[in-house]
Amino acid sequence: MYRHIFPLSRLRGFLLLLLCVFLGVIAQLFLKRAVSGQENILSLISSPFFITGVSLYGISMLLWIVVLSKFELSYAYPILSLGYVFVALGSRLFLGETISPMQWLGIFTIMVGVMMVSWR
Repeated sequence: MYRHIFPLSRLRGFLLLLLCVFLGVIAQLFLKRAVSGQENILSLISSPFFITGVSLYGISMLLWIVVLSKFELSYAYPILSLGYVFVALGSRLFLGETISPMQWLGIFTIMVGVMMVSWR
């Protein structure tokens, strides 16, 4: 129905772009969990949380290459800023971190910016 506005291949590319964002966010949360309470580098790099976080970043990077083949960099890269939004939300939900009102304002500003960049 809306193929002339947002073709299916472009939709798939956009969903892949969002997957890159979410994999990066999940990787950040795993890495934060990995460094919490670690006393030395050997225990850090052998942590399942560290290994999972780094692996997710690797997968995200490979998917990012596919995204770059489908979109202009000036369009795709700013959308990665959504990672800041979701890292803040994930940090609040899963790590119990506090988000100040000023940080919420910044998060809202990022979301508005992403909407402006992605509007075509």
